Amino acid sequence: MFHVSSAMLDHPRFLTSSYDREVIVRNLGLFQFHLYDGAAQTARIGQKAFADEDTLSTVANYTKADYSAPNEEYFGLAKGKNVVFISLESTQQFVVDQKVNGQYITPFLNQLAKKSFYFDEFYQQTEQGKTSDSEFIVANSLYPSSSGAVFFFTASDNEYDTLYKQLKKENYQSVQFHANNKTFWNRDVMYESFGIDRFYDVDSYQVNEQNSTGWGLKDNDFFDQSIDYLKS
Repeated sequence: MFHVSSAMLDHPRFLTSSYDREVIVRNLGLFQFHLYDGAAQTARIGQKAFADEDTLSTVANYTKADYSAPNEEYFGLAKGKNVVFISLESTQQFVVDQKVNGQYITPFLNQLAKKSFYFDEFYQQTEQGKTSDSEFIVANSLYPSSSGAVFFFTASDNEYDTLYKQLKKENYQSVQFHANNKTFWNRDVMYESFGIDRFYDVDSYQVNEQNSTGWGLKDNDFFDQSIDYLKS
């Protein structure tokens, strides 16, 4: 109990917002971590996994009633093109086109929005998994777990019908870039389940005091080094 109380003082939500198992081990100790992990896994395995027929029927009827046919002008417009998805951590729509002291906060995004399809009514649906939840949503078009992080508490051998697997049917190769430890958010395990072909983690980057800060590699250096891999 002392370990838990002490850890909660330093990290009030570390048991429910566990983005890295190493944090829990350091705060609880190895034995207590195994107890915690076993209890958490057992609780989630026992949860009801399937919807009943009435719920499925309601969803099916709703989707049929609100079906919209593909727009003939745009459907298939990008066929055969590269697909590049860039996720900006903790960035929200309200900063676009806004100024501070006469300077635009996001000048590049402002220009990009003017010559692209731009959806400004986009609402985040992440839970305690935060960044990992957003990756799960994008990959699967599914809601994350209401508690904990789905990247940790969802069995890695689950069968996922992800965006990456759909692209693979069209002969695409999926590559993921994060200049962070591969075990952070359990990414190395979940990315394999998602059907991602290659994962470049921190070991693939040159990181030093000059090009890194706080959480790791700076954006400019991250993009510069990532582009080299895309070219190869």
